[in-house]
Amino acid sequence: MINLPRNKLVFLVQNHIEIMMVAVFSLGVMLIVQKALRRLTSEKSVIPGRLGLPLLGETFSFLSATGSTKGCYDFVRLRRLCCLASPPMMKPRAAWEMVQDKDIGKVHVFVPTTDGAKTIFANDLVLFNKGYVKSMADVVGKKSLLCVPQESHKRIRRLLSDPFSMNSLSKFVMEFDNMLYQRLNKLEEGGKSFVVFDFCMKANKCHQAPLLQEIERDCTYVSNAMLSFPLMIPGTRYYKGQTTTAAAMMWSVKFLDENEEVQDRLREEQLSIIKNKAEGALLTLEDLNSMCYGLQEVPKPYSFMPFGSGPRTCLGINMAKMTMLVFLSRLTSGFKWRVDDRDPCLEKKAHIPRLRSGCPITLRTLKKRDII
Repeated sequence: MINLPRNKLVFLVQNHIEIMMVAVFSLGVMLIVQKALRRLTSEKSVIPGRLGLPLLGETFSFLSATGSTKGCYDFVRLRRLCCLASPPMMKPRAAWEMVQDKDIGKVHVFVPTTDGAKTIFANDLVLFNKGYVKSMADVVGKKSLLCVPQESHKRIRRLLSDPFSMNSLSKFVMEFDNMLYQRLNKLEEGGKSFVVFDFCMKANKCHQAPLLQEIERDCTYVSNAMLSFPLMIPGTRYYKGQTTTAAAMMWSVKFLDENEEVQDRLREEQLSIIKNKAEGALLTLEDLNSMCYGLQEVPKPYSFMPFGSGPRTCLGINMAKMTMLVFLSRLTSGFKWRVDDRDPCLEKKAHIPRLRSGCPITLRTLKKRDII
């Protein structure tokens, strides 16, 4: 190793400062060009996006978004806009983003496009395998329906299929309709405002309240540990309410209130079904199948998939649809309503978006003058 005296080292630097500056500048230019070339050559394979801080990623930004009234969906929306506004060589082909959040050291890819969703669902258990972030997987367990491998998943679905068969659902429709008819009339007679979301969470009939309370308490602990991720618990007798279905029913009431023309057309269809039945008769599976108004407009493929797709389609898809149909049928055919709180803010830390207010309404019995 060369050991130069300090005065000689200073003299050497002073006499060769120009050469050193050129060398440093050239090295910087080479690094910039190399990085640009790497981006250009890997444009087709690299998913753009910010990875945030080392190790932590964007964990704090994600948690802040879930704790706000805009929800975690706003977190994804802002990052998608950021990617779309990036230079051409940085834009993804399908607007995919790469955002590191929640799991320390893990990279998560958000897929907001229909083409991306179609690719994933069409290749489920082929090119992709369903999984959850570590906190969720640890809570529900490796042997749960949400996390088991393909063969075990098929076997468990077969064992759970009977409560969701058409024979079971036919009985469920009549029981659920009878309960709704009584409760809605009781609420209207009381004349008080009630929260739609809370009402729908308590909608399903229960015969063993103590057992229900114990199940609900355990599920609350689990859901809190999973970032408020709603659990799908199969069955109808011991289940108090389903967050996803209750949220959908709440949004239906809100949007029908804001679109009176749609509400009137839906009411017209429901009244035409009711008038052909004996007074006090309950809805049947055949009645639900004849409700075609909402199916007249075919949605764009893969643009709205609340129940998933492919081998892991939600097991309770038909029960959820029937629950919503019966609720909307009884509500529109028997009542008018007024929304008492129009606050558009979302509930904090809710994985399934829902209004903070829960959409409180006051019912009024439908009169002949209300029918167009």
